[in-house]
Amino acid sequence: MVSPELAENSENKVKKIFMGTFFTILLLLLNLSYGLVWGILFSVYTEKEINDPNFDFTTCNNILSWDQALYIVQFISTGLHLISSIFQLIATNYDQDSNIPKYLMGIRSCIVYIAGMTILLGINVAYFNHENIDACGSLKGLNLAFIITEWTIYGFCCCLVCVVCVFTIIFKRRKKNQYGRI
Repeated sequence: MVSPELAENSENKVKKIFMGTFFTILLLLLNLSYGLVWGILFSVYTEKEINDPNFDFTTCNNILSWDQALYIVQFISTGLHLISSIFQLIATNYDQDSNIPKYLMGIRSCIVYIAGMTILLGINVAYFNHENIDACGSLKGLNLAFIITEWTIYGFCCCLVCVVCVFTIIFKRRKKNQYGRI
């Protein structure tokens, strides 16, 4: 007969491994698909425009440079996420706590958030200050789609942070009123 404590510990361990693995794989798939889609789109469209004999490099060089920086950062970020997720899955499988995935995710976060925001602002400035954006061909539509998508994601994240803060304040006040000062 198995003791209840042992059964509960075994169940918690399985739950921890499954939930950690499940969310690691889910986030990995979301990040890989998002990063690879933008990286591949920008690399294909950039190469297509570079190889086009009618492409005007003098007017679209600024946008082209930002687009190349974008897909390089997307590929680096996706690769770091893949490597850190593999390390995390291996560490979780052997029930060990490893700092390697944490360090890699920290580096990835710096690249994504600092370089990503810099590139987004650079693409915005280059796109909206361009006098004849139609001369850039298909890069015009791709850059506009990227700008809209990224600002929408940043907006949703900011709204989510605000909603979490408001709910935290409401629950804290409710708890304070219910139990006295906490």
